[in-house]
Amino acid sequence: MASLYQNIFSYVSSSGTPVSGSFVINNAQWNLATTLSLHDSPFLTFGSGSGGLQITGSTDVNFSSYYPALGPGSIIFIAYSGSTWSYDVDSITDNVGFATFNVTNLTGPSITPSPGISTVGFAITAAGAGAQIANDVNNRVLTATGVQGAINAEANLTFDGSNLNITGTLNADTKNFDIPHPSKPGWRLRYSSLEGPEKGIYIRGKVEGDGLITLPDYWNDLIVENSISVQLTPIGKACGHYVISTSPTEIAVACECGEVDAYYAVFAERKSKDPLIVEYNPTTK
Repeated sequence: MASLYQNIFSYVSSSGTPVSGSFVINNAQWNLATTLSLHDSPFLTFGSGSGGLQITGSTDVNFSSYYPALGPGSIIFIAYSGSTWSYDVDSITDNVGFATFNVTNLTGPSITPSPGISTVGFAITAAGAGAQIANDVNNRVLTATGVQGAINAEANLTFDGSNLNITGTLNADTKNFDIPHPSKPGWRLRYSSLEGPEKGIYIRGKVEGDGLITLPDYWNDLIVENSISVQLTPIGKACGHYVISTSPTEIAVACECGEVDAYYAVFAERKSKDPLIVEYNPTTK
């Protein structure tokens, strides 16, 4: 529904019956009002959208005829002298020549305007039909469907207020973590993600003695076997460490100086049903 606008209303008083071009609000301090009465005649045009219902030239619009649009769920806005008030409409009572809105959830300043002002901006945003949510389950994120009034709760995208879970692919220009600074009070610390042309994983640690790096048991089913690479850093002195063999379960390392003593970092590509396509045409992906 379209909004109804009238920019020449005058505030009459906090009691009585509004006359043409005026409104009555039942508390001189507008943010404390509970009812607002409007004369029908200023609303010479009522619109429900392009090609929809249009009524012009009426001296009594008869609000109740359009109760679904101007009843509960409508929002009334009043603007005066740089201040704005808004009111949620709970119900409407239609009278001859005027209608009274029962309102709650008021917002706006506590000033008390003087009656008789003719520069009060006034508008009603009509209530619309409630949106239909498909697959409505707690914590699912809502997305547009392309159909007016219809949205979808995504099974693969959930947020409980703290944790966002995605089943699928997250594409982003930047991926950061941002936390309170651990050593500078009042500061924050931000790191960005390491990036590369693969779905890479790693483990790191220290290898010594027999020179065997035992990989996690799940790596056997997690990684592309021939994708393993190893970096070795000698500890204590320069000494040539090298890789004898690799497998998804263990890596054998030796040292030219005898006993193995080194830090290691092992990298591999994670298996995926959808391999990463690094360069692509966005119109044909």
